[in-house]
Amino acid sequence: MKRILAICCLSIILSGCQEKKEKINKTQITNNYLLFGNALNIPYSKPIKQQKIIGSEQQSYQSDTNGFITSVDVNHVKIDNNYETNKSQFFINNKFNLDLNIEQDENKNIHKVEDAEKKISWIVTYDEQYRIIKIERISNPTTISHIFYDKGNITKIVNQFTLNITSINSYSSTEEKHFLYNNNNQLSKIMIKVFDDKKAKPLETKKCTFYDYNENGDWTKAYCLKLGENYTYFNLREIDY
Repeated sequence: MKRILAICCLSIILSGCQEKKEKINKTQITNNYLLFGNALNIPYSKPIKQQKIIGSEQQSYQSDTNGFITSVDVNHVKIDNNYETNKSQFFINNKFNLDLNIEQDENKNIHKVEDAEKKISWIVTYDEQYRIIKIERISNPTTISHIFYDKGNITKIVNQFTLNITSINSYSSTEEKHFLYNNNNQLSKIMIKVFDDKKAKPLETKKCTFYDYNENGDWTKAYCLKLGENYTYFNLREIDY
């Protein structure tokens, strides 16, 4: 009888360990996708090993056992991350372009990514809940991204771009992304508006819808429309857990 109880207790312990191992740290993975991936592709409930966007867009992401992105391949741009060595490599058309250093703390929160020659860097700001609320890309052009949350969901991302043409002339634009969720807190729609800072009305407005959620709650199909234009595109999302 004691042996049976011991086996049962061991089974419960091992089961608890497995559940703990698979439990997703939503905040850390969200932060990682904001830095290296795409907020639209953040896992809903379970870490994703690999995902591909196919159709009108071509994207590929691979992640480690923690759910952190190790490889990105989007529009002939590729990024390879090694969190053990704190190194990242950036390629365009399969040609080496940048060797980046990753600065992270003991809790795996990344605070800075910078190239070896210190010509370009990304500076990250967190709130009191260790959520990324600001990413500054310091180079030319400069990009400042502000991330807004409500009840754990990203509700808006504002990207501000500035290109310095001369010492006294520059061009600026702003991209706003508004995220909408269904009753299960799954991403259902996004509205994207692009503004020239010299004009009040948006230059472009795009609306995307996400649907056909799988057993883990992740969307697998999406289509987008540009308002006022005869333009649409459709994407499928292949996911491996």
